[in-house]
Amino acid sequence: MKIFPVWWSGLSGGAALLAVLALAVFAVGCGDVFRPVAIPITGPPGDPQPTSFAFVLSQNAPGDAGSALQLNVPGDSAVFSTPAGLDPVYAAFLPPGESRIFVANRDDDTVSTYIPSLTTETPTTLNLAAGSRPVFLATTETGKMYVANAGGNSVGVINGLQTALTTTVTVGSTPVALAETPDGKKLYSANQGDGTVSVIETSTNSVLQTISLPPGAAPIWALFSPDGQELYVLNQGLGTVSVIDATSDTIVATLQVGTSPVQMFVDKQFNRLYVVNEVVPSPGNPVTDGVWIFDASVDPPKPLTTVSLKVWGPSAITVLANGLTAYVANLELTSPSPNGSVPCTNSSTSPCQSTVSLSVINTTSNKLQSTQSFPTVTAKCNLNNVPFTQPGGVRFPAFVASSSNSNRVYVSSCDAGVIHILNTTNNSLVTDIASPPSSFPPPTNTSPPPPQQPVFVLPGP
Repeated sequence: MKIFPVWWSGLSGGAALLAVLALAVFAVGCGDVFRPVAIPITGPPGDPQPTSFAFVLSQNAPGDAGSALQLNVPGDSAVFSTPAGLDPVYAAFLPPGESRIFVANRDDDTVSTYIPSLTTETPTTLNLAAGSRPVFLATTETGKMYVANAGGNSVGVINGLQTALTTTVTVGSTPVALAETPDGKKLYSANQGDGTVSVIETSTNSVLQTISLPPGAAPIWALFSPDGQELYVLNQGLGTVSVIDATSDTIVATLQVGTSPVQMFVDKQFNRLYVVNEVVPSPGNPVTDGVWIFDASVDPPKPLTTVSLKVWGPSAITVLANGLTAYVANLELTSPSPNGSVPCTNSSTSPCQSTVSLSVINTTSNKLQSTQSFPTVTAKCNLNNVPFTQPGGVRFPAFVASSSNSNRVYVSSCDAGVIHILNTTNNSLVTDIASPPSSFPPPTNTSPPPPQQPVFVLPGP
């Protein structure tokens, strides 16, 4: 008689041992030589990771909670929506594995946190001091998350494992962006209100040094160089990038990047720094350069070229993980006139129209490859140029992010209430996904309520 290997699962340790002994007795009784049977003991499955997901933050009607919509990347579909606080504006993952997500809710002074999964989970809400106005989150550590409190002139330190606020660190005026060194030893806070950068020692949660930027700087974004040795600080007021040596914490170079830069992106594949310059058009004035590109393989970065997008209102930029293509989300606000559409202003008599477009840049040639426009809608978000740190302000009325596998690009339109998903193989539109229903009144008695207003997209790793 022969005994064939059998793969069993779901047995406890004791049951498995009894099964082996029974087979041994049976085999000996038949006069055959006993052959051990391999019986794997299957343990509980691991926690699902958000590797194939993207998360879209949407704001609701004033006084009503927003949401974080989870998108399935391979399926190009919405999985479910998790409630957030009032006016969620930014989100970040806790490393490693990006297993926990944190959401900054500006208008109720809270941070929501939860573990993304295939089933809904009620998020934990961390209450900050009244008037904190959290607008940014960042970390490179496994046990801490940091939140920039634009209204409280402070940085909150969150224990990422216990999901509890442990302390706050006083920094400069109106901190709006954070960046941490790759080794997690220092955290930098870009303070828009007073043109400074606060250097925080993370082991003691204390300010080591305050770096004064040139007068009028108004820093709004901060990123580390590909090698982690230099900090790039984007100064909207001056149209420059201050390059700070992360060892000496001194400014070592200044890069010119246009008249009104709004965001930047570091591509580690080809060691590039991309800066989006928001064109402020006016009748009779030509559209100027929209993207400034630098070689970041050298210190300080070396200018390579500028790319004219030939559209108004560049808002945000992303580069595919493979480094081959850059995408810029643009927002054009126009108003009809006898001579055609003109830039919309607060004094326009006609309703403002909003058109989101996507500019595609070939990063091998650094040339504009194409521009795709999405349907024009009535403008609703941030019409009065409210600062994004204030209630009603929107930092990214159009935002763009790309999936970790370089196959998809996500473009959010605050005014349209949708997320456009594009296939990067041919830059074709795959589908549009609406944000969850809002609390805004329906346009008619028989129509459903309009969708919430998407303002940020966080791609999974």
